[in-house]
Amino acid sequence: MKVSYTNKMNKDIKFDFDRQSRIGIIEAIWGEHKNVYQLKKICKKVLDRNELVFITRINFDKAKFILDIYKNAKFYEEASCLIIGKNLKKLPTEKKVAIVASGTSDLSVSIEAKLALEVHGITCKTFIDVGVAGVHRLY
Repeated sequence: MKVSYTNKMNKDIKFDFDRQSRIGIIEAIWGEHKNVYQLKKICKKVLDRNELVFITRINFDKAKFILDIYKNAKFYEEASCLIIGKNLKKLPTEKKVAIVASGTSDLSVSIEAKLALEVHGITCKTFIDVGVAGVHRLY
């Protein structure tokens, strides 16, 4: 028997509204291959359930479209992420995470990881440009 955790919004859009209660983390929305109308619909459905919207890989033009609708939205251009609302069900942990990136080419994904951890209440620190030539920078 196959169990499906996603809820269909329409034939193109599925969203796992129960992910946070099941595994403790929210469903991130992959923005890169969605059009602005799909993103608008997802945002509305998620916010109607009083949940946090966390869109990854969203470009400036799509973000601007969403920012014009939701004044409390925040676009993190360096990470290509957009967040609307607050996560009211943060993970109960005091553990800390280090995000180690080899160079500035990893900067956007490092910031995306930092945002994803922070929306769940996880403290983290980012170390950038710690490539093979920069291991000494950790000390």
